[in-house]
Amino acid sequence: MNKVLKIGVVGFSSNQFDRQAAVRILEAEFKKLAQKHLGHRSIEIVSGYTAMGVPKIAYELAEKFGFTKVGFSARQAFKVKSGLYKVDKEIIIGEKFGDESVDFIEYIDGLIRVGGGQQSRNEVELFKEANKELPIDKILKEYEIAWLGIKPNITSPPSNVPPMEKNTNEKIILKLDEDHEITIYRGIQEFQLSAPDFKHLWESHPSEFHEVMMHGKLVKTPRWQQAYGKSYEYTGSKNNALPITEEHLKYLAWCKKEVDDRINGLLINWYSGELQHYIGKHRDSTKGLMSGSPIVTISHGGERVFRFRPFRGEGFMDITVEDGDVVIVPWKTNKSFTHEVPYHKKFTKDRISITLRAYE
Repeated sequence: MNKVLKIGVVGFSSNQFDRQAAVRILEAEFKKLAQKHLGHRSIEIVSGYTAMGVPKIAYELAEKFGFTKVGFSARQAFKVKSGLYKVDKEIIIGEKFGDESVDFIEYIDGLIRVGGGQQSRNEVELFKEANKELPIDKILKEYEIAWLGIKPNITSPPSNVPPMEKNTNEKIILKLDEDHEITIYRGIQEFQLSAPDFKHLWESHPSEFHEVMMHGKLVKTPRWQQAYGKSYEYTGSKNNALPITEEHLKYLAWCKKEVDDRINGLLINWYSGELQHYIGKHRDSTKGLMSGSPIVTISHGGERVFRFRPFRGEGFMDITVEDGDVVIVPWKTNKSFTHEVPYHKKFTKDRISITLRAYE
């Protein structure tokens, strides 16, 4: 028996995934390794060297358990914006990501995959082929977790691995940086409208587009919009509220129970796929809102990208929202990050968003 046990960890290499789930999975696997081997074998955690995504989580937990951290990658890792994690041992093979895969598989004794795109899944297949004489279920662990960004381009997922699917009513906390986060609920059943109910809500949009003041002149918004219960003021304009109707009550009831019982007003936006509707980057106006209150957005209909950017900073993070998804933006996050729903030619279906706030 080798005195050193080398465990590879692969998975999502960016941050748009359910980080809490990844931590739980790896912590449980590392705990088993420590209980079984520490004391008579040293353990190396071998991952992709970068200071983000699943590799970063693997290295952070390796430090907690006293494992050796090994960065195994191609030279392309030196160019990533996140930088490199401070590891104990570095192994660099080739120029581009993927050049190192064969050597990586030859180096490790076991493999854990937590989500991931095509390269992670290719490395799983290489590992299976290299270890086909061994009981694979004892040395290979595969886990699927929620991906929150634009879906990875996976051309040939292994047939024995279940596809990545979102769990209904799943609650995910996504860190935008060390100090700011958003909360996402996936596929709330009561917010997944039937075709007739979606059609009824769609046909309730105003006949005219709302106008906002930009650069000293009135500009029509590239979507229909209407406030209910409480008027909403932003960008030098005011969307005068209509009365709350019976069909709005379920949104208020859910938000009061699950998020903040002060929530009392709605703003509905209708996005036409055919008309290429969108909303540009902005921070929500807090005029007239209760201090510290969150912003809740519920999605109906077609898939869209929800994009967050640090205010006056660089970079962005995309998450995908689908029918029945809920995104909760805390007060502090809204102050420090902009958000937007950009147009993309692949999004052809109509979407309705229900945004709820707590007004004074």
